[in-house]
Amino acid sequence: MNMRRWTSWVMSTVFFFGNPISAKFLDCTVPASSAEHCSDSLANITVVESGEFIIAKLQCYGCPTTARHEKGGHEITHEENALFFNISLSQNHTQLLLNSKPIFPSLASPRPNLYAPQIPLNYSFSSLSTTIKCTQQPCGNFDGKCDCVADNLGGVRLSYDYYTFSSSASGGWIIRVDALGGHNGYMADPYVDFDSPLQKVLQINIEQHQNGRLEILDSTRLVERIPAPAESHQEMSTWDKIRKFFGFEDDMAREDGHIVYLISESDYYGRPGTLKHLLHEVWGNYPWRLIAIIVGSVLGGLTLIYGIFRFVTLVYRSPTGQGAKNARDEEYKLEERGRLLDGEEEDTRTKSDEEGRLLDEDDEETEA
Repeated sequence: MNMRRWTSWVMSTVFFFGNPISAKFLDCTVPASSAEHCSDSLANITVVESGEFIIAKLQCYGCPTTARHEKGGHEITHEENALFFNISLSQNHTQLLLNSKPIFPSLASPRPNLYAPQIPLNYSFSSLSTTIKCTQQPCGNFDGKCDCVADNLGGVRLSYDYYTFSSSASGGWIIRVDALGGHNGYMADPYVDFDSPLQKVLQINIEQHQNGRLEILDSTRLVERIPAPAESHQEMSTWDKIRKFFGFEDDMAREDGHIVYLISESDYYGRPGTLKHLLHEVWGNYPWRLIAIIVGSVLGGLTLIYGIFRFVTLVYRSPTGQGAKNARDEEYKLEERGRLLDGEEEDTRTKSDEEGRLLDEDDEETEA
């Protein structure tokens, strides 16, 4: 994918069109807004619409950033940055979305690719207002979405650890997403592990009501990272191999409840060893257009030959064709009859000549 398109897509998938904006939220895009507060930096957690829409700023320690040049190309920079997360709900409030990807009541299957823009640590209310305002407007981009995250420092596709459990204190649910590493989308650039001991984890607290509607609690926060136990690599059973091949292995969490998604386990076609990956690989590695042209040409030629054969057969069997055949047969019979008659007359003349010759010979013998 074109890198500029990829980056634009990363920035545009962070928001659903028309995220709700609270009347209490500081909108710095209107003239009456306070310039003093608009220049303030965002906190780690910013409530845009209570219960529905929260912005999280997760500092990424030692994570490289990407500077894109207007005339093309890029360079890796090392500016202090944070990962930008949009925590919101689906339109019917029954799904929790993280950067527009469903993560609760269940993590989407196959496991979703999570993309996160990188923003400066001093990302301001003014920049956030501009970003949110952008999502309210239609765009003429390649997919109709906007490159909306203002003042970004690049974007990364994330490896992550996903873990969810019920909260005994509130009766709600806690979802933790730990960004384990990322890649900026440029094939020549390396994958980076986010392995700093200072790295925090995003913890989203939600309430699930009896009617299935969700509410994002303002107690959502960043928490200390507790490394998940290493996954034991046991031999997969035949049933697990079948589930993996058809893509159902992504539904299974580890025994400790964690779901770990590593982008190193996937490539351009998805996870190796699955039906989806196989089909994409076959489709992408063969010149199917040329094959389609050749097969189409052969089938077209055979169809044309068969059509001509059927046409000739129908004409031959039609009344007009049968009449012509009968006329030809009758003409042939007359010719044969004529040849036979000519042959009988010739035989008669030959026989008469022979009899005359014999009589002459008898007469000569008598005279002698």
